[in-house]
Amino acid sequence: MTTLKPFSAVEKASEPSSTYRRSQDVVSQCVQLSRVSSSPELWTKALESVIPAVPLLKGEDMASILRSTARVGVRNETLLAAMCESMKTLPLLRVLRIKDIASICSSFARLNFAPSVEVLNELASEVLRSVDLYRTRNQDLCRLFRYFSILERNPDLVLCYNSDFRFPHITEKLERTINDRIGFFGPVELCVIAKYADRISLESLVRNFSRAQHVRPAVKAAFIQQLDRRFGKDAWREYEHLFVPETDSTGWGRQLEEPQGDIFTQHFITEERKKKHEFPLFQLDDELVAQALESVKQPRKPVSRSKEPKPPSKGDSPLSDDQLEFLRMIEAELGQPEVEKHKAPQTFTERVDRKFVRSIELSDIRSEKEAPELRSMRRLKKYRNRILRRFTYLAHS
Repeated sequence: MTTLKPFSAVEKASEPSSTYRRSQDVVSQCVQLSRVSSSPELWTKALESVIPAVPLLKGEDMASILRSTARVGVRNETLLAAMCESMKTLPLLRVLRIKDIASICSSFARLNFAPSVEVLNELASEVLRSVDLYRTRNQDLCRLFRYFSILERNPDLVLCYNSDFRFPHITEKLERTINDRIGFFGPVELCVIAKYADRISLESLVRNFSRAQHVRPAVKAAFIQQLDRRFGKDAWREYEHLFVPETDSTGWGRQLEEPQGDIFTQHFITEERKKKHEFPLFQLDDELVAQALESVKQPRKPVSRSKEPKPPSKGDSPLSDDQLEFLRMIEAELGQPEVEKHKAPQTFTERVDRKFVRSIELSDIRSEKEAPELRSMRRLKKYRNRILRRFTYLAHS
């Protein structure tokens, strides 16, 4: 019996993945590396640093990493097993969206990888829940339909697929959804549908494919090949009249030549061209510009500068100093309060530290009784991290 190599906390802290503070850093590393190099040595080291960070990855992070590895053609069995183990609990945490599942399944198909039947049950359950609940993109529907159709036609790829897979009707559900939205799919998506769909008629496929304009010849050839494979050789020629003929951007099938005019028209055009001024490229006629400016120029009127009003002096007041003093004495005898000058109110703004406010909020949350759902969710995360830690040990053994 083989035992795993001991893996201490100090060794785990010295790993490259421990320097990343967020899971997006691990994803960015793989995405940038896929654009630069496809060296197996570099990818082996990079994916070894991804495996310890699998518990932190969400569905979109896994989809980005698998998309990068599929683009380069690198397949790490330990990483794929760790991600599949993580996908068993991601639907319960509601961090696995249907477009992420579609991207993951497409990457699995490019890597020629089939997960276990337990993972397929979780993914299929989330797909069936999300198809009617959310608005799914057309390309995601095609990717999911293609992958589950491949597994349905080749059940030997997954161990105990026929006996333990709980959602064999998922392809029928996806095909029914595609049939309801068949008019919104593009030419490439219809090629995939024509290859795997069994309940969509030939007329419906041809009519919806012929609605597209400026289809590439390779896509049209692939579509016709799929129709021949499914409905028989040249069965699509019954609806050949529905295909749009090849045209240019103006809508005409051929470029029409300009009609040749008579001698008078040609002579008139020649004389008109001779009358035009032929200027050098990117230059102006300075004399014409100066004449145009002189004809438009108008004499400017002198701007009258208004004098600033002088502040009123002390002698300009209609009352003298003695009269003002007499008015103050009368107001004092009558008991009227003196009018105080209004001062601007002094504002005091106190800036509270956000960390201090957050600490108060956390203390209030801890003081309340914990909900049973939160307790079970925290227990699930601890169990998930404990299970996924073994893949870190396997990667460094």
